[in-house]
Amino acid sequence: MSHFLFAAAELAPLLRQQGRRFTTGYLHLHLRGEDPAEGTEPWVLTYYHGRLLFSADQPLNAPILLRRLSRFIPRLNLDWPQRVIRVLQQRLLPDNSLPELLEMMTELGLIKPGELEDALWLNLLTDFDRYLFECAPHRSRERVNRYRLSDEQRQKLHALTKDGQSLEAIAQKLCREMCSAPLTRSAGGS
Repeated sequence: MSHFLFAAAELAPLLRQQGRRFTTGYLHLHLRGEDPAEGTEPWVLTYYHGRLLFSADQPLNAPILLRRLSRFIPRLNLDWPQRVIRVLQQRLLPDNSLPELLEMMTELGLIKPGELEDALWLNLLTDFDRYLFECAPHRSRERVNRYRLSDEQRQKLHALTKDGQSLEAIAQKLCREMCSAPLTRSAGGS
């Protein structure tokens, strides 16, 4: 098993490299935050014919796929689709026929054309956001010390990142601060 240390920006080349090494299979990642006492969090990426297909905290199987599909195709949470899915699972899953299960769900109209691909795409985007950017920007004192920041800038950086907010939340906070700051004129302005 290979071990990689990478920052979020370095993941894309790593995934491309791994995709070339095998066409179908799982890439198991164990993500560690800044605090080693918190341990690692598993992240399993599923490749199929060289294409990144699925992401979860465990390898692809019918129950996890159905849970993820239910997140992104809300009607699958209704009573009648749930009953149909249970019957299909009892009939098809003992043979581990995930493709057949998805085909039957499509034939029965539980999944419309294109929805499976959209749901898989949304699943990937959601997991990438969760695993890579939810607590960004992770900063280390070494990286911060590389830059010449004033004490005021360091305090501002600490204030922005202390709550472990997402990049989006930090950007929104900065925008609110900038929009609420009074406009000042420079000397000699009209």
